Amino acid sequence: MVVQPPNPNIPRLTTQQEIIQGFTLQFLTKWDQLIVNRYAGPIINFENNLQAIQATTLSDFVRQLNGNILDNCYTAIGASDKAKQHLPTSANTIRGYITNALTIAQVTTISSAINMLTIGFSLISGDSLGGSSRNLVGNRGEDIIQAILINNFAGVTIASNSAGRPKITQFTNNNSNYFVHWNKRIPIAGKNYDFIITNNQNFSENDIIGVLEIKSGCDPAGADEHWNTAKGKLSTLNTANPAINCGFASIIIDQTVRNHIAQEIGNGLLTCGINLNDNNEIIRGIVSLL
Repeated sequence: MVVQPPNPNIPRLTTQQEIIQGFTLQFLTKWDQLIVNRYAGPIINFENNLQAIQATTLSDFVRQLNGNILDNCYTAIGASDKAKQHLPTSANTIRGYITNALTIAQVTTISSAINMLTIGFSLISGDSLGGSSRNLVGNRGEDIIQAILINNFAGVTIASNSAGRPKITQFTNNNSNYFVHWNKRIPIAGKNYDFIITNNQNFSENDIIGVLEIKSGCDPAGADEHWNTAKGKLSTLNTANPAINCGFASIIIDQTVRNHIAQEIGNGLLTCGINLNDNNEIIRGIVSLL
C-alpha cells in the first residue's frame, strides 16, 4: 500500500516493488539500446570482418587492415575515440602501432591476433559503454516528466539537441504558456540545471520561474548522495536568486531523503519534492513551481 504524506509537496516513499521495477526497466533499456545495438553487435561484426581477411602470414594480415576495420583495430590496442583526436591518423602509422602491440603481446599467429584484437576492442568499447549507460539512466527521469508535460499540459517539443533529446518543451497551465529549458546553465549560479521553467522561449535567467533537479538512479544506496548533490546546486541558485522556485525529483525517495526534503520545504529552499514513480506528484510539483 502506498501511504501519502500529509503535505502534498512532500513526496511519498518509494516502495520496494517500485525499486525492483526500476532495476528491471533499467536493465531492459540498457540491453536494448546499448548491449544489442551498440556493444555486442559491433564486436561480433568486427570479429567476423577480421576472420574474413584472406592472409597467410601475420604481417600480410596487418597490411590488409583498412578503413573501419583498421580504425577498430586502433581502438583494440587502446586508442579511444577521444585519444584518436591527438594521435596520428596515417594508415601505415596505425598498422605499425598494431604490429608493435602484437609483438609486445608475443602474438605470432593470425588466429591469436584476431582473439587479442577482438578482446581489446570489447574492453575499450566497454569503457565508453559505462558513460552511455549512465546517460541512459539519467534520461529516464527526464522522459517521465516530458511524458507528463505532453499528456497533461499540452506539452510539445519545440527544439531538440544533436542526440534527439528535448532541448525546449513548451507547455500550458491555466491558459498561460511556459517553456522548459532542459540541461541548461544558469549564469548567476554558474551551474547546469536539469529542468528550468521560464515564460520565454529565448532563454534568459531573468525569466526563470522554477528549477527542478532530477535524479533517475534506482539504487537506494545512492539516494542520500544524489540528494546532497542536488541540494548543493539548489542552495547555490537560491542564494543567487531566492525568488526562483526550486524542486527536487527522484526515482528513489527513502525516509532519510524525505526528511531532508520536508526540512528544506520548511526552510524555504524547496517548493516541492517529487517521487517520479507517482504521476500525480509530478503534476502537482510542476504546478507548484510556476
